[in-house]
Amino acid sequence: MVLNLLFKKNILFFLYFYLLFFFLNLFFNPLLSNEQNQQGKALISNFFNNTKSLTARFSQSLVDSDNTLMETSEGSLKIKRPNLLLWEYKKPYDEKIIADGINLWIYDVDLKQVIVKPQAESFSNTPAELLTGEIDIISKYDFIDTLTYKEMVWVKLRPKNLESGFVQIEFGFQEGILAKILFADNLNQTTLIELMDLVINQDIGNEIFNFSLTDDIDLIGTPIISDNRVMQ
Repeated sequence: MVLNLLFKKNILFFLYFYLLFFFLNLFFNPLLSNEQNQQGKALISNFFNNTKSLTARFSQSLVDSDNTLMETSEGSLKIKRPNLLLWEYKKPYDEKIIADGINLWIYDVDLKQVIVKPQAESFSNTPAELLTGEIDIISKYDFIDTLTYKEMVWVKLRPKNLESGFVQIEFGFQEGILAKILFADNLNQTTLIELMDLVINQDIGNEIFNFSLTDDIDLIGTPIISDNRVMQ
């Protein structure tokens, strides 16, 4: 309860100054606002044009429409563009999410159960698609604005297609390096991901994006088999 109250106060404090800076820039300093927007566009362009792979540890928080902390988790991630993802939750549960370019595997380690879905359909118009997609994936999003808060440059994007349920995605850059990702859905829930020990463009082999289905794992769904799949 105490954690929820503290988190709620921090979120409200952040939102207050976020809106304050936005309107001050909009009405009283349009030149600064334009300069910030150019900076934001340059950061986004650099990230999507030059990032081939990404590894990091992360902490993740989910907040509801009342700014109540609903869930926290942490783990590690590996991304290799295009279309390869390994997202591992370590706390409070052990779960792996693997995108091999064809299928999306969601593996509950404790239950020894895996759900498999078509990756293209599952990722369509989601933050996962944006992070793992081809360079031109950014064309599916509209640039909204840029805000600098506590030395963090926040770049706000909005999906052109809102059918996935996500209405806004923000990238937080610190000294030009991606540090945080925030996305909001149409239920007014917000997910904040903080990245740590980030490494860009490290050589990552494709084999870690393979899911090995053994006899002791329950399979839910039918994997798509393709000659172009990552799985060998």
